[in-house]
Amino acid sequence: MGNKISRVKKNACCSQRDVLKLQANTFKTAYDRKNKEFLRLQDSYNELRLEYQMLQKTQSGESGKHIDKATALFNSLQDQYIDRLDRIKTQQHLLSKQTSILNDKKNTIDVQKKHLDTHTDKLHTRRRLMIYDENDDRLSLRIAYALKFTLLVASIILIILLAKRN
Repeated sequence: MGNKISRVKKNACCSQRDVLKLQANTFKTAYDRKNKEFLRLQDSYNELRLEYQMLQKTQSGESGKHIDKATALFNSLQDQYIDRLDRIKTQQHLLSKQTSILNDKKNTIDVQKKHLDTHTDKLHTRRRLMIYDENDDRLSLRIAYALKFTLLVASIILIILLAKRN
């Protein structure tokens, strides 16, 4: 009966462990995706900055209209890029926190499972010792009853012999 319950708990623990592994893998893939997006955006930012610098060099002698448009466009693109970078960093931070929480939960489950296994082993050992003690107690009671019976029979025979002698 105890083994059946522990097997059920083992299966439930394993399925929970599988769920945690699956969640950790999804978080890792999401983290990798965000990291790739971050690198892609950084590359596009560098390309835009290079393009802006080239525009600045070519437009330095002409009127300020083109330079103002290019600067406004570059500034807006730069602000968008910085906002995206901030969002990506917060998402990466949240993903790392979730991963650490899942790992802590997994470690707690493992520790509790080990603790439960040791308690189960101790319980089985105590139960086995109790059965041994019970068997020893039964044997000693049987011996005591046999000795009492022989003493009773011997005392009855002694009383009968004494009664016949008088």
